Amino acid sequence: MTHLLPALFSLALSLMPLISWSQAAVKPPEVRFGQVTVADFALKPVPNDTTAEAVVLYESVETEFELGSYINMVSTYFSRIRINKKSGYGQATLTVELGNSGKIRRLEGMTYLLKDGQIVRNKMDKDAIQIEEVTDDNHIQKFTLPGVEEGCIIEYRYTWVSPQARTLSSWNFQHSIPVIWSDFKATVSNYYFQQAILTGYLPLTINEAKPSSVSLRSEGSWQLHFAMANVPAFRDEPFITTPRDYMARVEFELASATASGVRSKKYFGNWEDVDNKLLKSDYFVDQYKKAPYFRGVASNIMNEVSANDTLARVKAAYEFVRTTMTWNERCSLYSMQLKKVLDLKKGDVADLNFMLIGLLRDLGLVANPLILSTRNHGHVDEDVGLLRNFNYVVAHLTLGGKDFVLDATDRFVKPGMLPLRALNGSGRLILPDGKSRFVSLTPTERNTRTESALLTLSTTGELTGTMSYAYGGYGDVEARRSVAVLGREKLLEEVKHMKPAWQIEKIDISDFTDNKLPLTIDYVLTLPEGAQVAGDRMYFQPLLTEGISKNPFKQPERQFPVDFAVPSDETFMATYTLPNGYTVEELPKPLALSLPNNGGRFNYQVQQQGNQLLVVSRISIRKPVFPANEYVLLKEFYEKILLKHGEQIVLKKGATLAEKK
Repeated sequence: MTHLLPALFSLALSLMPLISWSQAAVKPPEVRFGQVTVADFALKPVPNDTTAEAVVLYESVETEFELGSYINMVSTYFSRIRINKKSGYGQATLTVELGNSGKIRRLEGMTYLLKDGQIVRNKMDKDAIQIEEVTDDNHIQKFTLPGVEEGCIIEYRYTWVSPQARTLSSWNFQHSIPVIWSDFKATVSNYYFQQAILTGYLPLTINEAKPSSVSLRSEGSWQLHFAMANVPAFRDEPFITTPRDYMARVEFELASATASGVRSKKYFGNWEDVDNKLLKSDYFVDQYKKAPYFRGVASNIMNEVSANDTLARVKAAYEFVRTTMTWNERCSLYSMQLKKVLDLKKGDVADLNFMLIGLLRDLGLVANPLILSTRNHGHVDEDVGLLRNFNYVVAHLTLGGKDFVLDATDRFVKPGMLPLRALNGSGRLILPDGKSRFVSLTPTERNTRTESALLTLSTTGELTGTMSYAYGGYGDVEARRSVAVLGREKLLEEVKHMKPAWQIEKIDISDFTDNKLPLTIDYVLTLPEGAQVAGDRMYFQPLLTEGISKNPFKQPERQFPVDFAVPSDETFMATYTLPNGYTVEELPKPLALSLPNNGGRFNYQVQQQGNQLLVVSRISIRKPVFPANEYVLLKEFYEKILLKHGEQIVLKKGATLAEKK
């Protein structure tokens, strides 16, 4: 989640924040380098996190601009951290990226130990500071604080100088460890008109912007002060896009430059500015407007496929590009040398999808680029017109009045589907004449897997028979990819490694070459210890190795959504033939669960029919994203499934119905 903070450094615009907070009652702590007290060793965040390996007691940055031959951005960083456990020793080593022209001034560090009620200081030596060259354009400076022990406090301070910088550096209020106080201050000139963007789900404790008495050239200046108190540790939980979508931080974008009260150059604007930049780029529009490379292919498709069957023509074009070309796994919005890419038969996402758009247009179809951000790149905020938030482009058509998307990078994704990496909220359809718009990237398929087992149980507890897996939607895509990458033999080795209880005699893979049919994988197998024999009883779990073995949700609460990317459906069906001389003593009871707002269902049932047991378990997640306020219910949902899948069937030797009564 992002919030546009007031457009900063402009007297003409309101400085009222877009989020609510109480500023008057908050007074920042007064913390200075070198002034650690005994009380600091006992400071705790609120609420206290007893699992934290370390705690940031205080951190700050103060930025100003120095005027000389150039305008240099000068930022002084200060951090004080208490290390609670050995696993937190890594906090004592810091790496600072300098780029090719940045430099560090006045770097100093100290470690504090509390011994018999007295504070012992250990100053960092200059030998602990190292400068390394990563590339010709990037250097880093590393240092490690000395004498680190459990319970110690470390602090460091340095000034970073960035020549000719125009935009304030971003600031993270949240880290992998708790933060008691995080403080950002800056004095900035009205010459550079910037926009502040707050990301995450936590409110600012202090949010101030006021005119400054410091004069930076003739345009005047502003003082900014943002702070957060008692920031919880960010834990990289399952089912998220990328951590930077959820961590509390503030970023800045250069909107424009102003001289003598006149805005001379615009950098950050609205979506119309983004659209126009792309539509005017030779490396964007021209790549699919002036790409005659596939006209022979288009002619063949038109000869072979009726003009009345638009979808068939679309599929033919899609199949040609994705089977002819190979994606190099690079993301881009621009294509530079399409002819060279065609010769190599390999290119990035823009290369391949611009080819597809060009081919579709040669077929007389209205195809256009749709730009988006992949899941690992971060969400796109429709309120923030930033081109850098996008890193991926696909083809778009309107078929039957509905949006239809194509991505030629993936040989296993069907027409109308996007790869999982591209399912991330919404994308922007780039159209001329101011008609560009956002398009929802709602998944059109589910992730489905159906397991069917026919197994016979012996008196020794051995299970023999068959297990079949049928995949659909995104489950089918990933299964086909695994088969293609691993091959039959390596796939078999992988399954044996993951399921050591299985003794696999045979594996069959069906319909791999025809993606119109679900991929199925059949195993002939034996489970020597499928059931445990204890005296005159036998015990086994109905789902064997296929049930849920742990709850994916560990934390008691969650501040951000659960993002599954796509709905899912997992079904397990088994028929067990019981051994002679055994009868059923105990069966798990049926269970039906539902999530609110039609979010999902779980159905479980075990039935006896003569000497056979029929088992059905189905977990259906019907929506891809759950808000944070439904997290606890989702966690409880999986906890109940976990318990139910762990229940056992109990058989008794020689028992009769009369004896059981």
